[in-house]
Amino acid sequence: MVEWKSWVVIAVLVAMLAWVLETWRLQRQGPTARSAVRAATDAATKARKPPTAIVPLTPHEQKMFFRLRDARPDLIVLSQVGFGALLHADHGTVRSTFDRKRTDFVLCDHDFEVLAVVELDDWSHDGREAADAARDALLTDAGYTVMRFRGMPEVEELRMELDRWIGPAHDDPWNAARASDAPRSRARDPGRVRRTA
Repeated sequence: MVEWKSWVVIAVLVAMLAWVLETWRLQRQGPTARSAVRAATDAATKARKPPTAIVPLTPHEQKMFFRLRDARPDLIVLSQVGFGALLHADHGTVRSTFDRKRTDFVLCDHDFEVLAVVELDDWSHDGREAADAARDALLTDAGYTVMRFRGMPEVEELRMELDRWIGPAHDDPWNAARASDAPRSRARDPGRVRRTA
């Protein structure tokens, strides 16, 4: 039993000796070895390209944005909204399930109460049905209505779906939204998911 402990001590001493010798060798080479490492690191840092600007919506999403706006001009259409603006969690583990996700569109009334989350699915969602369902569950569990559209709906079709799921347009949305002084909850009713072909 004593022998294996001795071997462990010897192995640790050999490792320490090797580390000391390597450190001494690098110091003996002087600043040139350290300068070469620093120069290589600086060159790699300079080779990284800075971030570049992009358009926040794809052409497909831009088309949907204008159709949503035309279908219901009484609503506020927000795009590329992070889940962190819609959901709250005290625990970091729970927060990490949604903190890097974002929605395509959020429809709000003039008090900025969320009426619906709109997702526009295209070919990139093929085979991702389970991931989309998990994303929808995060929102519906919080009480949001999620509407998914496969393909580009026409304005009139969009208007009918929105009227069915969030209610008809108000004649004067600015005054109707402020008609009541009662506090309003953030989530309207139990979440619903509507898939549209």
